[in-house]
Amino acid sequence: MEIQIPLRGETTFNDIVRAMQTYENILVQVSRNHQMKNGNLSIKATLYPAKSAKESRRNRGIGHEGRLKNAICFHGHKKFMTSLFQNIQGARLSSAMTARVGFRWMNAENFEDVAVRIGNLNVGSMMEPQYFTEACEC
Repeated sequence: MEIQIPLRGETTFNDIVRAMQTYENILVQVSRNHQMKNGNLSIKATLYPAKSAKESRRNRGIGHEGRLKNAICFHGHKKFMTSLFQNIQGARLSSAMTARVGFRWMNAENFEDVAVRIGNLNVGSMMEPQYFTEACEC
């Protein structure tokens, strides 16, 4: 996912990363960041489970055979995004899932609408449909 954040005053990249790292069993891995011409900070980030499956099943996706995936589930992503939009004013986020439901960017104003649409996506198959919100044990 790409996160764009307007830099204001004394806000630094480290402050933003610290604000993004405060989630239970969610590790935010930043793979790229740069300052854009418009003054926004663009961050390419991926969410991973911070603990092994033996330690925590919280916020982890489940595969078709009931095995835990090394991925964060819908509810974990939603917690991260809720906190991001509450703590960092003017942040906006783009991902493959936002594009899949017809939005280029998700921000504080349209977050709830986009999250509901993403949660109702079929991430299973045509024969065995499964909503994104049901693909975990949360």
